[in-house]
Amino acid sequence: MRSSNVINSESSVQSLLGRERTSVPPKKVSSMVPVLAVLVLVLVGLAIFRMMAPQQSAAKTVQVVGAGQDIFPGSRITFHDLHYITIPESYYSEGMNAKTNLLVGRIARNFIGKGEPVLESNLFSGRDNLAQKVENHERAVTLKLDDYALVDHAIGSGDQVDVLVTTTLDGKKFTKTICQSVKVLFSMPREALHSSSLRGQEASHITLVVSPGQAELLAQAEETGKIKLSLRNRLATNQPLLSGVSESDLLPDRAKELSAAKLSANARVPATTSASTSTAIPAPPQMVPAFAGIPMPPIFASTGTQSVSGSAGTDVMAPVARTARWVVEIFSGNKRELYEVPEVSK
Repeated sequence: MRSSNVINSESSVQSLLGRERTSVPPKKVSSMVPVLAVLVLVLVGLAIFRMMAPQQSAAKTVQVVGAGQDIFPGSRITFHDLHYITIPESYYSEGMNAKTNLLVGRIARNFIGKGEPVLESNLFSGRDNLAQKVENHERAVTLKLDDYALVDHAIGSGDQVDVLVTTTLDGKKFTKTICQSVKVLFSMPREALHSSSLRGQEASHITLVVSPGQAELLAQAEETGKIKLSLRNRLATNQPLLSGVSESDLLPDRAKELSAAKLSANARVPATTSASTSTAIPAPPQMVPAFAGIPMPPIFASTGTQSVSGSAGTDVMAPVARTARWVVEIFSGNKRELYEVPEVSK
C-alpha cells in the first residue's frame, strides 16, 4: 500500500510540472505606444527650443518719491504726505526725486493725487513762505466763486484770467471787465474734486496775484456784485476799449427804436397841474421876539397840494394843518423860554 501512495504522489508532481511547461501565447502590442512616443518627442523638442532661445532680461525698475495722500495746492509738504513708489526705469524723468528730505517743507503749486510721483514742476522752489513768492508790487487775494465762474475748474496755477463783475443800479444790471491779465497762484482743478479729503468750500477758492488797486476792486466787487473769470492765452494782449455793457446792449436795434419812440410820445403829453393854490398867512402881531433882529418864521395855509410863497419872496414851505402852532425856544444863559403862535382864525 505504501508503494502505491508514493507512485501516485510522483505522478501528481509530474503532472503539475507538465502544466507549468505548457507554452503561453504572446500578448498583442498595445496601440497606445506610438502615441506616447510622439508625446515624448514633442516634449523633448520644446525643451531643446527653450534652451536654444535667447533669455529675455527682466524689466528694470527705479524707486522715486510719490504722494502718500492727496496734496492740495498751497499746502506745505510733510513726511506724512510722501512715500516711495516703484516705477519702470523707462518712465523715470529728471523732474522726479529719489529722496523725501529734498521735498519736505516745500509748498505745492498744483494738485498731486495719491500714488502719483511728486514732480519739481508741481512745487515752488525753495522752502520760503508764500509771501516770498509774491513781488513787492503784487498782492495775493483769495476769492470764493461759484463753480460756473471758475471756467469749469479748468484753471491751473500759472494761468492768466480776466475778471468780470456784474452789478445792479436802479434795477438794471451792468457788466464790466475790471482786471485783465491776472496771474493765478492757486486753483483747484477738476481732478481735486474727486478727493475724499477735499472740503466743499475749498473747491470754490482761487488765489490771484494782483496790484494793490486791483485788490481794492476785487474786494468791492465780491461784496456788491457777481464775479466771473475768463481764461485767456498767455500771449494775448490787453484790450483798452472795454467800456462795459448793460441790459440795453443785449437788445436788438428794433427794440431800441420802439423804446425811443415811446419816450418821445410821453414827452409830448402836457403835464397836468392842480388848480388849488396856497396863500401865505402873515405872522400874528401877538408874538414879540425876545431879541431884536430875529426874523419870524413864515406861516402858510394851504387849500390843495401846492403852496406859494409870501410877497416877501420867502421859500415855499409844506402846508401844515390849521390847528398847528409855531413854537420857538429862546435860551438866555441857563434860562429857557417858550413862545407859541396861537391859532389864526380865517
